[in-house]
Amino acid sequence: MPDQHIEHISGMNLDQFYKALGKTALSPATQQRITVKLYTPEVIDNYLFRNLSEDESDLHLITLILTVIISDEVEITDSVPELFGYLQQHFEQMSGLDQAIYWHLRGYLAWKSNRSLYQALSSMNRSRDIFVSLKNSFARFYLPRVYDSFGQISHNMGHLEDALEDFQLANNLRSTDLDAYGKALTFGNLGRTHMDLGNYQEAFEFLSEDLKIMTRDYPAMTRIQTQLLSHLAVCHSEMRDLSM
Repeated sequence: MPDQHIEHISGMNLDQFYKALGKTALSPATQQRITVKLYTPEVIDNYLFRNLSEDESDLHLITLILTVIISDEVEITDSVPELFGYLQQHFEQMSGLDQAIYWHLRGYLAWKSNRSLYQALSSMNRSRDIFVSLKNSFARFYLPRVYDSFGQISHNMGHLEDALEDFQLANNLRSTDLDAYGKALTFGNLGRTHMDLGNYQEAFEFLSEDLKIMTRDYPAMTRIQTQLLSHLAVCHSEMRDLSM
């Protein structure tokens, strides 16, 4: 069981997640480790995790866990394959929302592990199409993540104009009230892409908005703030040189 002092957080009962993980073949130690990883500012503030009901399905809870650990270097080789396998076995019982999240995460994993760009884009396209058809608040919250992932792939491939288009789609759909952390993430992606294009004024504006959110809502995340300050310094220096 999770430590008692973090069992209930902002309407989220961590014991629910621990019990859901118990349905899988993961060891108790791994289940405990994963559950504790949910105790982070960006998860506590995540719209998907707010005010979950006491009778949420195990499949939904495991899907939410995957959204948190999908990029964790330890979990991506340890627990992530097991959790994906569990969801795949019960795919027909998953809700439309969870299936859409599943396909996005499958695509993200295929891209990050360099397995197949085709598989990554195919899975993400499936995810996007499901989310567009759902038209509910959870879908509106999550869909920008899919566009953000498309943008990251395009940026990684050097297709910077395509990346800007995807990041802007994500930014237009993101709500600071519902997803301050995600909004900051997309601001940062827009800023870094503009930097790569030499658009330092635009980059400066987006990175400044990113920093504003991070310092206001996530003051403990100093490493990210330091990175943003470094990027802003580069933009300031480049803008000064360009004006000479």
